[in-house]
Amino acid sequence: MLAEKIFGAKRTRELTKLVSIQSCVREALALAELGGVHAMHDLTEGGLVASLKEMAEASNLGFEIKLEKIPVSPEAQKSRRSLNSRKDKFSPCPQRARLWRRLASGLRAVWKSA
Repeated sequence: MLAEKIFGAKRTRELTKLVSIQSCVREALALAELGGVHAMHDLTEGGLVASLKEMAEASNLGFEIKLEKIPVSPEAQKSRRSLNSRKDKFSPCPQRARLWRRLASGLRAVWKSA
């Protein structure tokens, strides 16, 4: 199992116990009561980037991501390091280039690195 190779058997068992189906309905309802909240998006399906893309499309606005401000768990950092990837770089599959271009078309995003 990949997780055991990255974290070891003991830590993998500990992390597995933390995994559960998460719901943010209660929090969303509380935020809706605050006023001034115009939109919300659940990040559990698709993650941050997919959610930002959907929000930008729906609102016809862009966004700015400050990567250094995004909290990343130690486990996610270790996974990234062990998979030899960087947080600010990805390589889309060349065979899917047409799909990537279509997905990115119309996005007005500003990326800033630390």
